[in-house]
Amino acid sequence: MAGHGLEADRRRRLIRPAAEPSARVTEVRATTVDDALAAAPAGPDGTAPDGDTVREVAAALDPLARRRTPSVSAR
Repeated sequence: MAGHGLEADRRRRLIRPAAEPSARVTEVRATTVDDALAAAPAGPDGTAPDGDTVREVAAALDPLARRRTPSVSAR
């Protein structure tokens, strides 16, 4: 089938890593899972959730983490 290779499929692009990480990449790499969990369920006004809410969200995500992350499964 001519024309059906990678060249014909314009949805795909070859990418190369940037020489220097962007500010956003640096920010994400510096963020811990605890920071992300605390920020995710923030209220509509941006206030941080209480500790019980963070623990509840973490407990809800734990089964998914065990199924998807080999390093967590090994613990």
